[in-house]
Amino acid sequence: MKHDDCSRFADTLLNDNGSGLPPECRQHLETCEHCRQIHALDRKLEETLATALRPEPVSDHLLTMLEKNLESDRGRRGRIPVRPWFLVPVVALLGILLLLFLLPAQRQGLHSLDEIGRLAFADHHNIQATDFIPGTAGELSARLSRRLGFRVQVPAMLDRGYHLIGGRLCVLGRCNVAWLLYGHGTDRVSLFIINARDLTFPLSQPRKYILQYSANTVKIWKENDQVFALVD
Repeated sequence: MKHDDCSRFADTLLNDNGSGLPPECRQHLETCEHCRQIHALDRKLEETLATALRPEPVSDHLLTMLEKNLESDRGRRGRIPVRPWFLVPVVALLGILLLLFLLPAQRQGLHSLDEIGRLAFADHHNIQATDFIPGTAGELSARLSRRLGFRVQVPAMLDRGYHLIGGRLCVLGRCNVAWLLYGHGTDRVSLFIINARDLTFPLSQPRKYILQYSANTVKIWKENDQVFALVD
C-alpha cells in the first residue's frame, strides 16, 4: 500500500485502536516510518485541540451576578410608564406615508396652457446655445416622426412668409416634442409640435389661444392629434 492510500484511513486511527483498518494498512504502518510520523502528528494535534477547546465550568459567583443583573433589568423595564401621546406623531407619520402611497401619481404630461407657454418661451430664448439640424420641411418631419413615435406635420400657415432654418428634438416638461426654428424677416420664430396625447387637459379645436410673456407672444392651438406652440 502506498502512503496516499494509507493516509485515507488516518481518521479511523484517531477515533479507535485501528481495529477497523484494512490488514494492508496496518501492515504498512508497521513498516513505514513516514506514515507512523504522520499519524503521531495527527494524534498530537487532536490532543492539543481537545485541551484548548475544553469548556471551563462557570463559577457560582458569576452565575449569581448574572441572575441579579437580569432581575434588575426586568424591574427597570417594568417601571417605564406608558405614554400614549408618544405614539401620536408615529401614527400620524405612518398615516401620511400610507396616504402618499395610495394616492395615484400625477400623470406625466403637460397640464395647462400656461405650462406649455412658459416652457416654450424659456426654450425659445436658448436659441443661441442650441444646435439645429438643417433640412426641408419634409425631411425634418420624417426624421422627427421616426424619433418621436408620432406624426410630425408642419402647419400650412408656415409656408407663407417663413423660411425653415432647422429642427431638433426637445423636451417640454417631461414630454418629447419637435422643435422647428424659422426665420421671419429679421426675427426668429420657434414652433413646438406636441403629441396631443401628452396633454392632461382638454383643448378645443380649432380655437387658438394667445399668451403673452414679456415681449413674446405664444400661440397655442390643436390640429387633429398634434398641438402647436408658436413663439414669436
